[in-house]
Amino acid sequence: MAYLGSLVFLVAAVGAFHYRRRTLETTRWYQWVAVATIPLPFLAALAGWLLTEVGRQPWIVQGLLKTSDANSPSVGTATIAVSLAVFAGLYGLLAVVDFVLMRRYARLDPPEVGGEGDEFAVPVMTY
Repeated sequence: MAYLGSLVFLVAAVGAFHYRRRTLETTRWYQWVAVATIPLPFLAALAGWLLTEVGRQPWIVQGLLKTSDANSPSVGTATIAVSLAVFAGLYGLLAVVDFVLMRRYARLDPPEVGGEGDEFAVPVMTY
């Protein structure tokens, strides 16, 4: 999790460096690396949750608390199954929406820069 977060920060810092030098559009290798790092924040979040949840079980196993005593008697199997299904369905739906939106906006042509009468044109940064 920490390594992935550091890698994403490093890629962003290299991008900021190239943006500052005005070579971001011409640096093809960086563009490929930046696109390849799109899923890394999601994987880092997943790894963080996995680390958190897996880290709880050894405390139960090591004799501090028996596994049979660690469950909640008021929560039934059906409640857990419904909760898991709702969360899995919600995250699956969000993943599909995220993919569709990223694909749609990635296929759009970039706007013309500095065109006359274009009120939505991206301003050119000058230093």
